[in-house]
Amino acid sequence: ADPTVLSNQNFATSKLNIYPNPAINILNIKISDNAKINTILITDLSGKKILEQIGNKTAINIENLAAGMYVLEVVSGDNRMVEKFVKQ
Repeated sequence: ADPTVLSNQNFATSKLNIYPNPAINILNIKISDNAKINTILITDLSGKKILEQIGNKTAINIENLAAGMYVLEVVSGDNRMVEKFVKQ
């Protein structure tokens, strides 16, 4: 077997942590290697864009979102990290 088949240079080395989850008003975002955040995007489960925040911010205000499950996407350089969260 060729061991290079499993390697992929596009895997993100950064780990995305969001808390609290479930959240009520503020969702905090932490990237493991403290990489700079370019864009934060929140979509519903159907992929519809709900909220977008540009810039190196580590918290996002979600108090106006309806209760339910959402997808948070964080873009940092070439890395794109996705995590689901629940708005209470």
